[in-house]
Amino acid sequence: MKIIINHIPLFGAIIGILLAFFALFSKSKYSNIKNASYYLTFALLFTSMNLLDGVKGFNVNYFSWIIYFFYPFLGLSYLLYANDLLNLNLRLKKWLVLVGTYWFVHATVLLFHREMLLDYTVEKFTELTLNDIIIVSDYFVTLFINVTAIFYVYKRVKSISPNEVKPKEQVNFHWVKKVLGSATVIYLLTLILILLGISMEFSFNKAGLGLKIEGVSGTLYKFLSNIYLYEKLEAILTGIFVFTIAVWSMRIPVFASFHPVMEEVKEVKKYAKSTLKKNQSDEIWDQIKHSMEQKKMYQNPTLRLNDLVQEIEKPLPHISQVINERMNMSFLDFVNQYRVEEAKELLCNEKSQSLTILAIGYEVGFNSKTTFYTSFKRVTGQTPSEYKKSKQNA
Repeated sequence: MKIIINHIPLFGAIIGILLAFFALFSKSKYSNIKNASYYLTFALLFTSMNLLDGVKGFNVNYFSWIIYFFYPFLGLSYLLYANDLLNLNLRLKKWLVLVGTYWFVHATVLLFHREMLLDYTVEKFTELTLNDIIIVSDYFVTLFINVTAIFYVYKRVKSISPNEVKPKEQVNFHWVKKVLGSATVIYLLTLILILLGISMEFSFNKAGLGLKIEGVSGTLYKFLSNIYLYEKLEAILTGIFVFTIAVWSMRIPVFASFHPVMEEVKEVKKYAKSTLKKNQSDEIWDQIKHSMEQKKMYQNPTLRLNDLVQEIEKPLPHISQVINERMNMSFLDFVNQYRVEEAKELLCNEKSQSLTILAIGYEVGFNSKTTFYTSFKRVTGQTPSEYKKSKQNA
């Protein structure tokens, strides 16, 4: 059992490096956003390098020190990856300032305690000093910031309904949701166990309170020591996290080859047996446009495809086929595009200046701020506030 535990970090590091390789060279295949693949590559590569620190016989002090020097950026890299890939419109400035500010504190601690950290373990305490408290606190806060960043973006992704995601982006959406969910669980568990371990060390180590480790407390302390409490424990749990990513990458083809021609072939096959004729398609399309442009059905925040079926009295499969063939998008994207176009007009209309940007979103039919901002940026490349500002300055 101990041999298996000792090799988890090594296997995890190897798998992580391979995944980083796929992420880097598959960027044009699974994402239209260039930077997303770079963020993921950095996160996976950095995670793998951090794992090597837990490999028995590989501990190179200066290597470990350098990796730990940039450790506060790990959670941020996953956050930037998800934000760029799914166009989440997160408040990046806040996170960049937070992580950047703490990194200066973290870097200062490492630079002033460089020699001490190169050969530092809590078990080697001979007496409890202020330096010990600073080093352990820095380690805990760094891990806490990474966990918080990952959990923050996971909550944001989890709040998105799959129905709000474009068909071609479904793979990325489910992939990110699974990976961030796994990361949240693993790193939160790491945080809790290390906090418990720090408490145990300060309580029972001879440098701490001087308490005798007997009975239940002694058994717990011995157990935690046997599973390599600090960097060893983190390496084991991180290795499990990398294995989890590998499993999800096999179940969700995020790194699979993609080519637009294949998508077109699928669409052709999808409607190969359709009985819809050209003149019928034209008629349905005119009715759909009339319902949207004249009756403005898109302003209904709960509008569904069945509502359109009842309005124009045509078969649902035919309506769906017409929208797909004419606009190459799902019904939801089709409706949201109309909502965005009206929102653009209201943002520039003097009569609407008394309305807030969010009120305009609700006015045109969106039922949440998240959907409004995501759809607006997907259509225009800008957030509503950026769009409004650009028109005012034009």
